[in-house]
Amino acid sequence: MGNPPPPAELLAMGPPKGTRRRRGEVVEIAQGQQEEEGAGAIDEGTRVQLVEAVKGLMRTQISSGRQVGMQVSVYWKGEEVACVCGGGYRTSESKEWKPVTRDTLLMTYSVCKGVSAVALMTCVDAGECAYSQPVSSVWKEFGHAGKSTMSIADAVSHRGGIPGMSGGVIYAHMKALKRGWKYAWDAGMKFVEKYKPEWKIGTISSYHYVSFSWIIGGIVQFASEKHIYDIVRERIAKKLQVADDMYLGRLPANEHGRAALLENPRAYSKVKWSISKSLASSIEARASVSLGNSKTWRATLPSAFVDMHAEGTQLVSASTVEQVVQLMEDPSNNVGTRGDDLVANLSLGFSPWKNFRVHDEGCAFWHCGMGGCIAYGEPKTRFSIAVFKTAYEPISMFDGENIPPDVLDIVKAVKEVLRIDVRRYGDV
Repeated sequence: MGNPPPPAELLAMGPPKGTRRRRGEVVEIAQGQQEEEGAGAIDEGTRVQLVEAVKGLMRTQISSGRQVGMQVSVYWKGEEVACVCGGGYRTSESKEWKPVTRDTLLMTYSVCKGVSAVALMTCVDAGECAYSQPVSSVWKEFGHAGKSTMSIADAVSHRGGIPGMSGGVIYAHMKALKRGWKYAWDAGMKFVEKYKPEWKIGTISSYHYVSFSWIIGGIVQFASEKHIYDIVRERIAKKLQVADDMYLGRLPANEHGRAALLENPRAYSKVKWSISKSLASSIEARASVSLGNSKTWRATLPSAFVDMHAEGTQLVSASTVEQVVQLMEDPSNNVGTRGDDLVANLSLGFSPWKNFRVHDEGCAFWHCGMGGCIAYGEPKTRFSIAVFKTAYEPISMFDGENIPPDVLDIVKAVKEVLRIDVRRYGDV
């Protein structure tokens, strides 16, 4: 594919004449509709400060070549107070560079584990299941191989002891390219059903990087009698009026023209990036044919991580959100992490581990994705942010970090601006 031309050159003299690798107006930072109309959650001065902080960092990151195309959306007290987009992207249908807008679809990998957690929350809210009940009470076959007592809470909090993958499932997903997504989905479900836990259930946590898809997907499917893809579409995407902008796997063919390709930031060697992307793509292929760690969704959706009623749209009741917060914050529910000294909370589908360069004290609904995207929300302060990007950074695979420095800088800058508002407005 090749790297894009240096952004500094484009900023200085425009794209090379006749090139097919034009990135568009890389300094053109689009602001969201909410900004144009004015947001009631913060005053105009703070809003401008917030947008300029994001724009400045984004422009620097793209100009340096570390990033290629980006979307950043910030919600505060149920309103989108900033949506900033910049840089360029290419698609599988065209290698011509286009400017990233809020309508560009980006791959986010495991960020969508958090969306799956919200889907499960809607099932709990509807009385279709409860976090405390055994998975086998809604999904009988899951109880095989010593899993009959595993609770839904432990299963989706990476505590069930079934984190692995099998060659048979990989092969089934390769065949699914011809036989269809359901063939792959059924293979993954059967794999989970037969999986014997690798440790005593509920005692430690270890990241279920791919099997999580079928665990939470199966629970939602048997509890609601609908595939999780449909639950996300009906109970989340349609309610937020983004049914054509948010996909949990199974991206329609007619959307490929606005789905961005992953790009190699110049900061990484081609060999290192290619190995990482190949491994990640293999993981994605064998999971997202049927469900996916994630496929594509727009960065203007962090409301699903926090209020559950952003923009006047209620996803679940306040009592269900409070139940989740209490379970996640209760220290008696914490366990250790296999092979690490990290504390893992009862995450109920969100990430069990905190990154204290981003987190404050208290509960956070969040998840990062392989490659560097993040969606993060604090239910108590009603702050949330999503940072999505086209540059696939292998930092999460090679350097032991789950959030790249550029993304951390944006999140911290936004929080610094809005902390002023926490003190100014008092009651959050």
